[in-house]
Amino acid sequence: MGCSQEPFIDHYRSLLEKAPENGKDRFCFTEILYHALYFGFEAYGIDNAPVVKTIGNDLGRSISSIFESETPDGLLREIGDFLEFHGKCRVTVLVDFPALQIEDDFKARLIPIIGKPFCTLKEGIIEGILKGKLDEDYKVTETECYGTGHEHCFF
Repeated sequence: MGCSQEPFIDHYRSLLEKAPENGKDRFCFTEILYHALYFGFEAYGIDNAPVVKTIGNDLGRSISSIFESETPDGLLREIGDFLEFHGKCRVTVLVDFPALQIEDDFKARLIPIIGKPFCTLKEGIIEGILKGKLDEDYKVTETECYGTGHEHCFF
């Protein structure tokens, strides 16, 4: 859980400065809160990514029963629809690879370039849904992200 890399204190302070002007806007404040938690842990030297991914995995397994498909390809399409609905984003499902490309995700698109992927919660949720529905272990890794300077997230 310890983090030996450079803390993200500048990003964290920037979010704290934005909070008062956005405190009455539910959407903006929720986004600031989400990012402040992530950058706050990093700023104080704690790598929370392993725990966040585990929580996502638990959540994904708990909701896996709402998905109908019994095949990986069909399930990826359903996961894409689910992420579009809840993330207000666009998801492209690449079945042959297999991969999900997510654009305009409200939580990710406004983060600064931090040099590493940001969406560990989503990695865990996708893994958990796949494991819970198909009863097989899957490893989901985000390789491209708004945080790495891309205009999308790629899992």
